[in-house]
Amino acid sequence: MSWPSMISRCSPEERSLLLENLLWKQSKQILHNAQEIAWKSSFIAASLRQIRDPNFCTQAKQSPIRWIFAVKVINKIVNGPWSSWGPKAALVYEALAVKNYNLSRIGKRSESIKENVIHRVIAKLEKSLPEVSFDTYPFHPAGCISCALNIEHVTKIIFEWKAGACLTFP
Repeated sequence: MSWPSMISRCSPEERSLLLENLLWKQSKQILHNAQEIAWKSSFIAASLRQIRDPNFCTQAKQSPIRWIFAVKVINKIVNGPWSSWGPKAALVYEALAVKNYNLSRIGKRSESIKENVIHRVIAKLEKSLPEVSFDTYPFHPAGCISCALNIEHVTKIIFEWKAGACLTFP
C-alpha cells in the first residue's frame, strides 16, 4: 500500500500522530547530520592550521587548539591500519565524525600515555579489516583540502608519517 493511500484511510488524529512522529524522526536525523558536518568542518579547519603552522602550540584549552591536537592523534591512528586496510582506513574519520568524538579525554594526558593509547587503538583496528564496499568515498581530510585548494600532495604536508606510508586520495 502506498503512503498517500495509507494516509487517506487514517483519521485526522492518526494523520497528526504520523506527521508528529515523522517530524521527530526528521529532527533527530537533521541534528545528527549537522553534528557530523560540524565535526568534519572542524577537522579540516584544524588540518589547514597544521599545514600553515605545523609548530603551533597545542597546549591551550581553546576549542580550535584541541582540534589541532585531535588532528595529530587521529591522523596517526588512521595511518596505523593504512598499510593493511588501504583506503578503508579513512573509515576511522567517518566513525569518529558519526560519533562526534574528538579525543578530548586523552588531550590532557602525558605524551607517553597518548602514544600508548594511539598504539593500542591501532593494534585493535589492525586485527579486523572492515568488510565494506565503497558506494561513496569516505571522508578524507587530505582529499578535501587537495580538491578545495587545487593543490597536490597535501597528504605529505598534513600527515607526519614515515616515507612510503603517506595516505593518498583516489
